[in-house]
Amino acid sequence: MKLSTSRLLIINDDGIDAPGIAVLAKAARDISDDVWVVAPISNQSAKSRSMTLREPIEVQKRDERIFAIGGSPVDCALLAFMKLLPQDGKTTLVLSGVNSGGNLAEDVGYSGTVGAAFEAAKIDAAAIAFSQVRPEDGESDIDWSMAEVWVPSLLNDLKDYEMAPGQVFNVNLPDCRTDQVQGVELCAQGRRSCQVELHDLGQYKGRSWYIVSNFSNDDATAEETYLHAVARNFIAVTPLRADNNDLATLNKLKQELG
Repeated sequence: MKLSTSRLLIINDDGIDAPGIAVLAKAARDISDDVWVVAPISNQSAKSRSMTLREPIEVQKRDERIFAIGGSPVDCALLAFMKLLPQDGKTTLVLSGVNSGGNLAEDVGYSGTVGAAFEAAKIDAAAIAFSQVRPEDGESDIDWSMAEVWVPSLLNDLKDYEMAPGQVFNVNLPDCRTDQVQGVELCAQGRRSCQVELHDLGQYKGRSWYIVSNFSNDDATAEETYLHAVARNFIAVTPLRADNNDLATLNKLKQELG
């Protein structure tokens, strides 16, 4: 399936009114006249592949092809494919993001942005997840001009690439000026050299309180990975698989225990 000939479905996890999704939708409309937006009403960051079970899900129709969903990014994908998009057999390709903050290394397992892409892969669509790395202090506002310049460029480069059903690309844009980008680097996921931060908020009404914060640094454990690429001002692109099978271990167990 190709971007240039597919219906394009835009999803995110930051919420339908987030600035990143507006950037992605605009870029998508530059290459297609069949663009749909189905995104959460509120922020659903770090919801991974969470879905709403046995509870009603609100659907707000904001425009002919724009829907806000009272649920997770996966809920958005399911409702889009099963109810909201035309059931005319046309190929649909998912674009997820642009996320406010990188989805690097371990983030991939937590990310609702990537979770929506994996849900598309599960139903044999294809997907590209986009994320913009935040400034190093973790507090400063993102300069969206990076995504405004490079997301359309990347989509244009990929518009005639034949993505296979079930295929997912994860794209991370570095935190730098647009003219400082060194290029596009195809790389592996990799890992950080630290764990997530956990802050003790103390006692209140006899109970202990904690808050999970960010990773304390983005030091890569290996070269040719997301973290290593964006640290050098490269746009990192990685093909991912929704298949979690460890076939090497499976075959070893069959040989030794089977």
